[in-house]
Amino acid sequence: MTYNPPHEYGSGWQDQVRYLDKDIQNQNAKLKAAQASLNAMNESLSRDKAALPGAMESRKQKEKKAKDAENKLNEEKKKPRKGAKDYGHDYHPAPKTEDIKGLGDLKKGTPKTPMQGGGGRRKRWIGDKGRKIYEWDSQHGELEGYRASDGEHLGAFDPKTGKQIKGPDPKGRNIKKYL
Repeated sequence: MTYNPPHEYGSGWQDQVRYLDKDIQNQNAKLKAAQASLNAMNESLSRDKAALPGAMESRKQKEKKAKDAENKLNEEKKKPRKGAKDYGHDYHPAPKTEDIKGLGDLKKGTPKTPMQGGGGRRKRWIGDKGRKIYEWDSQHGELEGYRASDGEHLGAFDPKTGKQIKGPDPKGRNIKKYL
């Protein structure tokens, strides 16, 4: 039998040492796991840092595209459009004489027919032989054709192509008063 002299920690000091050894081993295992997790986070961070310039460049390109599209839209709003209503208006602006195609050589005439709603007088063009009168319909964005001799309505025409869009008005519309 071996003699264990009394120790300052008492008689169960060997048990306490074993307990502390196990505790140190557990703490070391936790420390190793935390170190591995930290290493994984550092690797992930370095990958993200490497990808960041590419993502920033991509974001800048998208922002530039969006800004360019917005600028283009603003320019389109400022530009006068032909055959379509201007932005914010409920009427179609009259085209220039040289922009009207397919109806022969037109000469600018004196506006005489009043517009509905008191908006002034309709723009007028006279056909190349002087037999037809064309007036601008600002509500529909088309040319109304009339016979110059009696003011009889001939139909509505597309100002870009000169093709007839609508036939003569069956109610017998005419501009005899304004010839």
